[in-house]
Amino acid sequence: MTLFVIKDSWVATGDLIGKESEASLIALARRRGVSQGIPQLRHAEELRVRGLNGRVGLDTILGNRQDHSGHHPQLDRVHTRLVMSPYGKPLHQFSNRTELLLAYHDAIQGEFMP
Repeated sequence: MTLFVIKDSWVATGDLIGKESEASLIALARRRGVSQGIPQLRHAEELRVRGLNGRVGLDTILGNRQDHSGHHPQLDRVHTRLVMSPYGKPLHQFSNRTELLLAYHDAIQGEFMP
């Protein structure tokens, strides 16, 4: 059986420095030879929805609101989805909470499990 992690998030629009998409950061890490501690990206997309007017467009926070007054376009976010192969041990395979917390600690410290 193949496991996948599906992650939905709302990310900043445009090319804001320090606000790069997770998919682009994973791709950059792979290009630079990083292979440990990061998931394998299988698919990335910006989700699209059909609006009230019948047109299909990006699923954005501001686009989902009826009233756009008082909202700043630079604060808008786009709904994105990543499909990844997990790295490491699935949560349900930890034998107890201590083992799970130690794995989190090691990951934060940069000590990845093979």
